[in-house]
Amino acid sequence: MKTSNKRILILDAGGVIIEDLSGQFWDLIAAQSTDKALTREHLYREYKKDISDQLWTGQLSEQQLLHFLQTFKISLNEAELRAIIASCLKPLPAFEKVKEWSTKLPVYIMSNHLSDWLLPALEPLKDYISDYYISDVFKIKKPIKDWYDQLSHRHPNTSIFFVDNTLHNIVVAQENGWSTVLADETHSWIQEVDDWISK
Repeated sequence: MKTSNKRILILDAGGVIIEDLSGQFWDLIAAQSTDKALTREHLYREYKKDISDQLWTGQLSEQQLLHFLQTFKISLNEAELRAIIASCLKPLPAFEKVKEWSTKLPVYIMSNHLSDWLLPALEPLKDYISDYYISDVFKIKKPIKDWYDQLSHRHPNTSIFFVDNTLHNIVVAQENGWSTVLADETHSWIQEVDDWISK
C-alpha cells in the first residue's frame, strides 16, 4: 500500500475500547433460561453455528435473535435484551484515549457489531470518531478481506494503524499493508499506538 504523510487510526470496538460481548453477555443470557440444564457454552456454540454470521452482517433482525433465544427457553423482549447489552458494553482503558488520539489524527471504528447496540455505547465519543464502519451496515464482517480492501480504497495513499483483539483479523490487515497491534487484556497495546502516533 502506498503511503503519504496522511495517517489514520482504525480501532475495533469490542475488546479494544469497550468490553467484548462474547464474555459476560452470554453468561447473563443463559441465566435467563428456565432450562436450568442449559450451559453458557452450549448456547454460545449453537449461536456461533446457527446465526452469528447472519446477525453481524445485518441479515438477521433483533426479533429473529429473540426468537432463536426462545428455543432455549429464554424469554426476553427487545428492551430487556438492550438493557443486558448496555450493561455489558462497559468502557475499557482505551475508551478515554480516543479523545487524545483524535487530536492528532482521524480515528475510525471497524467492528463486527450491530449499529443499534454499538453506537449508544460509543455516544460519549461521537465528537472524536471520524466515522464508523460497522458490519451490519456494510453487510460484511471481519476477517473477510474484501471489507479491508473497501476501507483501503476509501483511504488511498494513507498509513493505517489497526487495532483488533482477534489475531485472524490482524493477519488480514497486515496482508493489506496496514500497521497493526493485537489488543491484549493487559492493555499494553495502548503504548504502541502512542508510539506510532508520535513518530
